[in-house]
Amino acid sequence: MLLIVILLILIILFELIIILSLKKKNTALIKTSINKENFLLNLIPKPIIIISTNQKIKTLNSNFEKTFNIKKDEIVNKHFYNIKIDGLNKILKEINRDLEKVKKIGLSASLKDSSTVTIRNENFKTKTYKIDKSLYFDEFGNIDGLICILDDITEQEKEINELMKKAIYDELTQIYNRRYFQSVLKNELEKVKRYNIDSCLLFFDIDFFKKINDTYGHDIGDLVLKYLSSLVKNSIRTTDQFFRIGGEEFAIILTNTTLKDATQVAEKIRIITENYTFEKVGKVTISIGITKIKNTDTEESLYKRADEALYQSKKSGRNKVTVK
Repeated sequence: MLLIVILLILIILFELIIILSLKKKNTALIKTSINKENFLLNLIPKPIIIISTNQKIKTLNSNFEKTFNIKKDEIVNKHFYNIKIDGLNKILKEINRDLEKVKKIGLSASLKDSSTVTIRNENFKTKTYKIDKSLYFDEFGNIDGLICILDDITEQEKEINELMKKAIYDELTQIYNRRYFQSVLKNELEKVKRYNIDSCLLFFDIDFFKKINDTYGHDIGDLVLKYLSSLVKNSIRTTDQFFRIGGEEFAIILTNTTLKDATQVAEKIRIITENYTFEKVGKVTISIGITKIKNTDTEESLYKRADEALYQSKKSGRNKVTVK
């Protein structure tokens, strides 16, 4: 009987030794795996962060530390809501949108190919990052969060914005150009037809502008165009859209505006221009033509009517507003 008891104790001790040995081996393997993972992450020349499904920061690479001027130990194992670092919070919130899907749906979660976030860093400079996200699995093949790679696309965004700006803005006056006018006018016509709203189109140009160029030169003429554009832009509502459609020709689309109100706007612009003293040139006047956008109009009929109203103002002595 005693022999059996001793044998059982020896068996239990042997099993304990095996369990402890395996546990130690597994711990070493996991540690080796983590070190290998961190080594590989640090080889990638972009900021990378891994967030677990419990919304805690699992790990990040050295490029992420440099980009956001943080130490890994400061945020690893912390819930992202507890991380109060300017800019980084916005990025983490964006990542969390997809993380919530993963928590609820798992493998079938539909992740965005990428998302874009613009942040302001500690030096008050804006940075734009593209975030690519993919599922992160633990050593047992279970979903354990998201691995996110950040790509600084600030310069690309600036270039795109510059190209977009050139596409719709007049380079000299920095108001909308003729190409954009044609697009906006088409949309405004559709709005009038669909919603039966009141909108008006206003054309104006500078009286005797050729004489200004001939007398003072084109550089001064360009200054007049710039000053006048600024003057008018500051005299209309932000909802009104202002365009340079030719050399000294301009247009304003007055949306949600009756013909009576539009006429008052036109008179205001005419008087402000007349009372302004332009550098070297002195006094300058403008002639204005205005018309209501009808639900039966085409772009051609509307343009023709506004142009005829402008011509009538010039024909009858200039520095006038004509409604047609």
